[in-house]
Amino acid sequence: MLFLARLVGAAGCLVAALVAGALAWIGQEGRGPNAPHIAEQTGYAPAVYALLEAGRLAVPPSPPSADDIAYLLKRAPLSDGAPGLSGLLALSEGKPEEANRRFTEAVRRNPRNRAARVWLADRALGSGDAAGAIAHLDSLTRLDRSRTDLWVDALVLVARLPGGLDALRRRLEASDEPPAWSLALVAKLNSSQLALDDLEPLNRLTPQTQASFLQRVAAERGPATAYRAWKAFLPDASAEDITWPYDPGFEGKPGPAPFNWTLSSNLAELSARGGLDLSYLGRGRVPFVEQTVLLAPGRYRFATRLSGESAPNGGGFTWEAACKAPASLLGKVEIRDLTYASETFAFAFSVPATGCEAQVLTLLGLPGEFPARARAAIASVEIEPLEDEAPR
Repeated sequence: MLFLARLVGAAGCLVAALVAGALAWIGQEGRGPNAPHIAEQTGYAPAVYALLEAGRLAVPPSPPSADDIAYLLKRAPLSDGAPGLSGLLALSEGKPEEANRRFTEAVRRNPRNRAARVWLADRALGSGDAAGAIAHLDSLTRLDRSRTDLWVDALVLVARLPGGLDALRRRLEASDEPPAWSLALVAKLNSSQLALDDLEPLNRLTPQTQASFLQRVAAERGPATAYRAWKAFLPDASAEDITWPYDPGFEGKPGPAPFNWTLSSNLAELSARGGLDLSYLGRGRVPFVEQTVLLAPGRYRFATRLSGESAPNGGGFTWEAACKAPASLLGKVEIRDLTYASETFAFAFSVPATGCEAQVLTLLGLPGEFPARARAAIASVEIEPLEDEAPR
């Protein structure tokens, strides 16, 4: 333990002594004075990795100097960490071009050399080489999975380079299965200040992030724009003849939230035969499923067909329709005294002419006089216009 503590402490001192030289060299490569560096972003500069990879060597207790690094190389010139230490030695001697050659050779000889990968990734970032930075960071995410979050932070820097988003898109398209870091990266970019139009191509490639992207679109540009973006994510066949609610039979049609069903509880699951199976413990207003819909102003009838079982005076269910923003209840139906015979429950509601651009349908658990389990199998839901008023 004492040896490891000494090793990490020495690495930290070495970073302070050597990063200045690295940053000065990078500045000469055309990087702006305020541009971020991968070493600064992640806290893991080449010096740290070079020493960690040479961990079985004796590290002097004082901060290592160029002579100390040369001593380490002399002790084990064929070790896995030697190529990285060689590049680090050149860097400490003020020879950045020589350091670059040695780090490049280190990766050629040992593609798993993390010290060299960090240096080369930072150099690529500084010179605007987005593809090169992505390649090295992609390797680092596989070589050091425990610090994937740090490498994702560095990939965010790549996304800000001219052409960086296109380079990331090409990397995601390069294989049948996107890299493991893609979801975390796109999710972070969705919450950044990058333009929505620029982020849309990446979200096409990562369906798991589309809900957060659409949430931002709705917040910044409104639900109608979010709906158009959502429809563009659907396969062509699913995007034709959309009616509300989408996927009325709970068949698991493709498409992200909010314009598809969102299951909010592990007590709700889609049945393999179609439909929605629910199990409610009878405690609290538990949300099970919801969907945002876009209905034109007018009168509507909501109907659901289901079967199940419930205890007298125990828990049940309720479907509610409400304006999404500002939130206001439009109508609801309470469902109790369930039997295994399929029944239809319905209610009418009105969408006002203003102030209700989007609506949300929600199915919740409804407590009874005492907690008792209720089960239900929702076969379908539908919304029909009343008084010849049709939804858009």
